[in-house]
Amino acid sequence: MVSMGVFVPTSILFPDADSSFATFRSLLQGLSRTDVLFWCARLNHVLAGTTGLTHEQRQAFGLRQFSTTGQLRRLDEYCKQHNRSTSDVTIFFRGQVLELFRWAALYGDDHADDGTTFESPATRQDFLHACLLASEYWGERVYGNALDLADGLAAARQRALGPLRLAMEGSATIGEWAHHLGRGYRLFGEYLPRVDPGFAPAFHRVTGLTVEEYLTCWAAVLTTYAKRNTEVTIFNAATAAEPTASPEVFRQFIKIEAQTPDEVRARLWPGIERDDPRLSPTFPYNVKGLRERPILRSPDGRTLLIDPVLALDRSSIGPCFTRCAVDWSRARVGTDPVSDVVLKIRG
Repeated sequence: MVSMGVFVPTSILFPDADSSFATFRSLLQGLSRTDVLFWCARLNHVLAGTTGLTHEQRQAFGLRQFSTTGQLRRLDEYCKQHNRSTSDVTIFFRGQVLELFRWAALYGDDHADDGTTFESPATRQDFLHACLLASEYWGERVYGNALDLADGLAAARQRALGPLRLAMEGSATIGEWAHHLGRGYRLFGEYLPRVDPGFAPAFHRVTGLTVEEYLTCWAAVLTTYAKRNTEVTIFNAATAAEPTASPEVFRQFIKIEAQTPDEVRARLWPGIERDDPRLSPTFPYNVKGLRERPILRSPDGRTLLIDPVLALDRSSIGPCFTRCAVDWSRARVGTDPVSDVVLKIRG
């Protein structure tokens, strides 16, 4: 027997609030952008990271930060109405938080007191409201009419294949850091040189780092600032390099792997302005801009991982997606920097 969880509608915690897209946009415009992006990243580390927490404990982390006593009481009543315990309830999940992250990057601006705005209870309430709305918009965008049975069960099943896969991605959690890091070292340190020793020099020309330096920096970031059973660590990009054995290497790594909130906006919304009439809750979302640079750096130096799943992907196969790798792959192997390289190695 499969146990199904319960997703909480916005109206349960905010019964008198408007849930329109205009309200969502207004909430984000009232919040300080970088603080929102940082809190999204902190939430995702708990939701998707190897924190050793149960589902209920992961949800409790967010509820402790943002909810009121009255909202917790209404949540408890909602669970009882559905004959569920609070351990079955989902208020926060990775796909929702990434959804909020992209809209905050577009509609938000930094306030003068950015860095301290979440000390206000009202700000935390607005963030929670925006989170719940983002959850509903994520559902609209991902599922659409996939579960509509009007034209039969078989057609609905066919339509649902893609959305269900996206839904699984939205709730993804990571595996062990060591497995991903080891895979990267094996691929680029052992297998890839068998295909062509010219890749490593090309990578160095483009990035200013050797492949080994690049992967070593990722190992340092993950093991130092994203430790198991802790919250993700916010560090200062301007000073973090100094205690390392090769400060110039780490500074170069941050330069090529991190992005500012302004750069996040440009990467996630290329050519899109806030007043674009095409914008709606179902506007397509491509996380490529986050996958390519999964570290967020604020103008004042605060730095952290945007999402643990994307960071681990980058740490294991990131060199395949640098400009030199794409050019090299097309010239030497085919058109796809990953699958063609793997096929060539196997051959």
